[in-house]
Amino acid sequence: MPRAEPRAGSLRPPGRRPPQPTAATTVTRAKSGASRSVFNRRVLFAVTAAYLVALGIVLLWPDHIDRNAGAAYAVLYAVFPGATATAMDFGLNVVLFLPFGALLATILRGHPWVLAGVAWVVPLFVELFQGVFLPGRTSSVLDVAANTLGGLIGAALTAALRRAIAHRHARTPARRRTRTRG
Repeated sequence: MPRAEPRAGSLRPPGRRPPQPTAATTVTRAKSGASRSVFNRRVLFAVTAAYLVALGIVLLWPDHIDRNAGAAYAVLYAVFPGATATAMDFGLNVVLFLPFGALLATILRGHPWVLAGVAWVVPLFVELFQGVFLPGRTSSVLDVAANTLGGLIGAALTAALRRAIAHRHARTPARRRTRTRG
């Protein structure tokens, strides 16, 4: 086999090839990457399921779930002393839907208008359900707005984090990436 000449700018001496990974190394790396990926997907699925169940309980409980949360509200009012009850409720509704937006950004990646629609329609239907079927709850347009805003902020934060990770990954030399994986 003829010897290949080094490319211009190559630091490799003529006739030397880069070390090739063995089949065992490739299989081991593939298995460890695959098992990590399966584990990560299972953890993500479990966390998603737990969040959605908790969100369903909070949103569809027959009575206001925060009725007996006086101590928690006392802490919040101590942290945010100038907050009104309406502002506190709005802020908590935004925070409640941040993970929902992150989930939407993961599921509906590349479809921002669909994501915005789902982030608006789901809280709208929840509030309609509360108003029609749960007499102990009050439905509010402000809740729809806050929940939608929380979903959109969660999606935007997820997209920004994804871009930052991709940018950092693109800047990391391939040689260092392979070394830290295995």
